[in-house]
Amino acid sequence: MANHWNRILLLGSLIFPLCYITVNGNITQNCTHFQTYSWRNILQRMDLKVQFMLLTRRNPSCAQPISDSNDIQNSNFNGSLPTKLIMHGYRVTGSKPSWVDTLAKELLGAMDVNVVIVDWIIGSTALYHNAVRNSIELGLKIAILIGNLMSHGSTEDSFHLIGISLGAHVAGFVGRMFKGKLGQITGLDPAGPEFSKASVHQRLDPGDAVFVEAIHSDSDKFGISRPVAHIDFYLNDGKDQPKCSQHLLSSGLLERGGLSADVLPKEVKVYLMTSSQPPFCVKHFLLEIFYEQLGFHEQRIKIKFQSHSNASYLHLTIPKKQSNESTIRRVIPYDASFGNVNDVTIQLSSSWRRKRYPIHIEKLRIRELPLNDSERPPRCIYNIVLYREIIFEQLSNCL
Repeated sequence: MANHWNRILLLGSLIFPLCYITVNGNITQNCTHFQTYSWRNILQRMDLKVQFMLLTRRNPSCAQPISDSNDIQNSNFNGSLPTKLIMHGYRVTGSKPSWVDTLAKELLGAMDVNVVIVDWIIGSTALYHNAVRNSIELGLKIAILIGNLMSHGSTEDSFHLIGISLGAHVAGFVGRMFKGKLGQITGLDPAGPEFSKASVHQRLDPGDAVFVEAIHSDSDKFGISRPVAHIDFYLNDGKDQPKCSQHLLSSGLLERGGLSADVLPKEVKVYLMTSSQPPFCVKHFLLEIFYEQLGFHEQRIKIKFQSHSNASYLHLTIPKKQSNESTIRRVIPYDASFGNVNDVTIQLSSSWRRKRYPIHIEKLRIRELPLNDSERPPRCIYNIVLYREIIFEQLSNCL
């Protein structure tokens, strides 16, 4: 009899890791991990391999596979909750994207949602051209998954696709297959190579979802510079980020609310700045330059903003005489240690190959943001004529 029970216990110990179990109503199983890429994949010319990994508040650190309807049925997926799909982009070395876990954790901490991580490491590594080609097939597979999730209770408007780099355009491709009815797409630094001159049908576009936003953080290198969404956010002018050698990610992704599809703007550019240290928040002031006299070609000026202990610089292009513009507005960031701007130095920095023309600035005004801050009244400099010399002026309260 003892041998009989020993055999049952042994059999149970062998079967247990392979079976699904229910604990407190939660379905658990062996955790799914990112695929491991090998350079043999290039030599073997392996086809695109994709796996979909589900994280919820019931399993926030142990991903469940949901490749088909049977997997979905036996997972913690809840069709009554919103679903966030995270899609990484091109991978040079085949390593796991280090930011995915952090983003998934932040999403689950902020709201009760299904988080689906799209792992296409095998098809996104090594040759960029091949990754672009594979992205089309990837989009088809994601569309099939969304269809399966909808058969388990999800609705089109409950989906939020989050794609970085090449993954952003994959999100757009998926959205087009659903005729723009998916709830939201967030493009994190959408890829530039092979997409900068592509048509709206070949890249991320405002028509790909009810609400499309894009965050540009590397548009001078590998990211796209043109607007591709209803609202495009350009962090620090959309170019190199302070003390950041990789893509800057925002865990505080915008949520759709108070917005209607028939009143959404298209291709609106929004510029915001960050500091180089967490939490990356900075203060801002609005610089306004009202000018009268201009030259016969564009000229560049360099402005130095000086506080008691720090200095900040800004390069501006002054339009030519034929321009209809009469005002330049720029938002300038500064951290708390910068202090108040006391004086301004302006220098004409046009090329020596071109003749310099006098620039008459009627008024230069600096206003702290928000503009209704009564403790920091606007300050101005009036009647500046800039030619060859460097102009140094102290700010005073505006008249």
